[in-house]
Amino acid sequence: MRPIQSIVLPVLVGVLLACLPCAALAAADVPAAGTLIDEPCDIETADDAIAARLRCARLHVLRDPERPDEGTFELAVVVKRSAEPKPGATPVLILHGGPGGSMTPYLGRSPRDIAPGHDLVAFDMRGGGRSTPRVCDGAFGRLMGAFLDREGPAAARARRESIHRECLEAWRAAGFRAAHFGTERNVADADALRVALGVERWLLLGESY
Repeated sequence: MRPIQSIVLPVLVGVLLACLPCAALAAADVPAAGTLIDEPCDIETADDAIAARLRCARLHVLRDPERPDEGTFELAVVVKRSAEPKPGATPVLILHGGPGGSMTPYLGRSPRDIAPGHDLVAFDMRGGGRSTPRVCDGAFGRLMGAFLDREGPAAARARRESIHRECLEAWRAAGFRAAHFGTERNVADADALRVALGVERWLLLGESY
């Protein structure tokens, strides 16, 4: 009778070797940070002419560059090509308000170009809009509605604080940390998008936040 070790060890080695290609394939399936992947446009459009000028994509960014093992966010991106492009015209990056707002859906809704001759670029910042994973879905609208209250400013402030507490609890339950969000991250994401699009310089148009 053969010893147990002489049977089990070759089997374990064989299983491990068989799994190596699987692990390599799984790693290869994860897009590298800074990768921009095109996808079908699922946003509402004013007409077919606008739809034909849109490019929709997802930009993959690290949640925390200092801890790459924590994974990535996928930021929704929309590029609206100019109807009458000017040679050498600088693209315009439109930044939304919030934090927690969105901009990508609006590029399909208006038949008018706000900067004629220039391509328009928008992305939904991490934690907002159509970007994933979603954080505190619906909280932005609730906060906007909580600035006024029939019972006065104190009651409105209490409503906002309650929404913030709920959102913070949802963050923690999902494994998010404060380092995953904020202005520094948003600026880095915008620059990563610029590089991914091959744009040297662009104009910035922002509102509110």
